[in-house]
Amino acid sequence: MKIHQVAEELGVRYVLEGSVEVSKDRIRVTAQLIDAIAGTHLWVEQFDRPLRNVFQVRDEVTQKIVASLAGKLNKEEMARALLRHPNRLDAYSLVWQASQLRSHATPADNTKSRGLCEKAIALDPNYARAYAGLAWSHLLDFTYFRMAKPQESYQKALDMALRAVALDSSLGTARTALGHTLLYGRKHRQALAQYDEALKANPNDADLLAMSAEVYVWMGQPEKAIQRVRQAVRLNPSYSNWYLWQLGFAQYFARDYEGAIETLSKMSPMGEARRWLAASLAQLGRMEEARAEAEKFLKDNPSFSASDWASRSLFLHEKDRQHAVEGYIKAGLPR
Repeated sequence: MKIHQVAEELGVRYVLEGSVEVSKDRIRVTAQLIDAIAGTHLWVEQFDRPLRNVFQVRDEVTQKIVASLAGKLNKEEMARALLRHPNRLDAYSLVWQASQLRSHATPADNTKSRGLCEKAIALDPNYARAYAGLAWSHLLDFTYFRMAKPQESYQKALDMALRAVALDSSLGTARTALGHTLLYGRKHRQALAQYDEALKANPNDADLLAMSAEVYVWMGQPEKAIQRVRQAVRLNPSYSNWYLWQLGFAQYFARDYEGAIETLSKMSPMGEARRWLAASLAQLGRMEEARAEAEKFLKDNPSFSASDWASRSLFLHEKDRQHAVEGYIKAGLPR
C-alpha cells in the first residue's frame, strides 16, 4: 500500500519516514518528512554522528519536524484566509490577512493591516494575536514609515504588545512584538529578555530565532547573532528572504565582509539591505562594485543619508555606529 493511502486511512497528512544504521561507534539516521496528500517532501536530511550522541540526533530530528511543519502550516493558514470572502472572515482569518498585508511593507498596506486587526479585536476582545498584529503595525509606522506622530505610534505599539503578552505570555509573536518595541525604545536587555522568554515557550520557532538575532548586533555581539540565524536556517531550510538580511547585517559587524557579500547577494528582492552590500564591498576595496550598488540603493531611497540613519540607529557602542557610517560613506552614499 502506498504511503498516501496509508496516511489517508489513518487520517494524517504529514508522515516521517527514514532509516537508522549503527556501526561500532557511529549512528547514521536518514529522515524525510513527507506531505502525503501533496506527494511532496518537506525536507530530507541525513544525520551522521558518534554513537554516544544518539539523543542529540533524536533532538535534531524533532526540531526539524517542528520547524518544517510550523512553516508549512503557517503558509496554508495564510492561503486559506486569503481565499475567504471579506464579509465572512472570522477573527483568526482577519489576523492572517493582516499579517500578509504587513509583509508588503508599504504605509497603505500597513494601515489596512491595522484595520483588520481592529476588526478581529471587535469580534474577539481577548485575541492576543490580534493585539500583537496591532503592535507590529504601529511599530512599523514608528520605525520605517516615520509617520507624523512617531512617539504616539511608539506608545501605541508598546501598549498593544504589553496587552498581547498579558493575554497570552506563551505566544511567540506577542513576545516578539514586545521585544522589538522595547529594542526601538533602546531597552536592549529588556528586549533580549522578551525574545528569550518567547524561545523558552517556542524553542523550535525559526522565525523567532532569526528575528531575535538583531538585538545582539545592536548590542555589539554580532557573533551571537550569526549563531542564532544559522540555527534558524538549519531549523527552517525554506527560510524567508529576510533571514539573509539578518545574517548579512551581522556578518558586516563581525568584519566578515566576504560572508556578508555572499549572503546578501542571495536576496531577492534585496531592498534596503543593498546598503549593507555596498558597505561590505567598499570595506574590501571593491569600489566600482560598491558604488554601483550604492547608486541602485539611492534610486529607491533618494533621501537616505548616513548621518540621519546613524542618528536613529540602535547601537549601544559608538564604535559600531561609526563602523556603519564609514562603510556607507566609502561606498559613496551621502554623508
